[in-house]
Amino acid sequence: MIAASKQEPQAQARGAVIRPQARATVLRVVCWLLGPVLVALAHFALLGQAPMLRMLAICALLFYWMKLVVTVEYRAAGNPPVPLPRWLAWALLWPGMRPRLVVRRAVVPTGLGRLTLRSVLWLVLGAGLVGAARFAFVNTGEVWLATVPLVVGLSLVLHFGLFGLLCAGWRRAGFDLRPVFRAPLLATSLTDFWKRRWNVAFSEMCQEGVARGLSPLGPRMVAVSIFLFSGLLHEAAISLPVNAGYGGPMAYFAIHGCAAQIEPKLFRPGSAASRLWTALLVLAPLALLFHQPFLQGCVWPLIGAAP
Repeated sequence: MIAASKQEPQAQARGAVIRPQARATVLRVVCWLLGPVLVALAHFALLGQAPMLRMLAICALLFYWMKLVVTVEYRAAGNPPVPLPRWLAWALLWPGMRPRLVVRRAVVPTGLGRLTLRSVLWLVLGAGLVGAARFAFVNTGEVWLATVPLVVGLSLVLHFGLFGLLCAGWRRAGFDLRPVFRAPLLATSLTDFWKRRWNVAFSEMCQEGVARGLSPLGPRMVAVSIFLFSGLLHEAAISLPVNAGYGGPMAYFAIHGCAAQIEPKLFRPGSAASRLWTALLVLAPLALLFHQPFLQGCVWPLIGAAP
């Protein structure tokens, strides 16, 4: 009887631990399933709308779904909560995916002048390229002639201009946030390009959420799975809005996932050959990622070309 009485509190304690763990697991599963469900609902609800509107809606859903995923994973790991007003600011006004960076102020702002000036210059240059693309199309009628300056200009305005200014604002407020697009032309390898230079927010999201759940598969399979997951997200953001071009974005990232596994055996990071390899792999198959239906439905209309 005494042994039994001792075992009962122990069993109750184990049950008290298991129940929160079970609730956390259920919450994580529900959170991961929420994104595909919301995107599917948006797809069917907006079928008759313009591709641009569909793209904006789907991208917003994907973005805030990823914010929710990393927040749930962050809390499931036992980390302290982010104050709600600050979490809302982080969710709405920062593309990064690490909530722990806004839990508390951590830095004295440095380099704000350079960051702000550089962001403004990128913004102005990007807007100039978009204007040049519009000028080229209006005066020649050749939409393909305008495509490169238009795509590059849009990227400079958003990724390097506006996101850079947001980063400067957060750093001025005392938070240790860094730009999410970090000199991609200086990439020393394909892995360096994707992990540390181009859209670091996605890399953060994968480290905070995807990699943790897939860690039993081993590092190589985790890396390949992350590229395939990126392919799925880009299919939703690029192919789904125009309901065409399926398979291209997935093929683009599948190529990169395989290439990233073999490049350490082929090249020394930072060598001229490694840099050339990276540039070719990023640029040569871009037509798979930004396929013609997407350009026609979501990009060319920005300069007045009919979808």
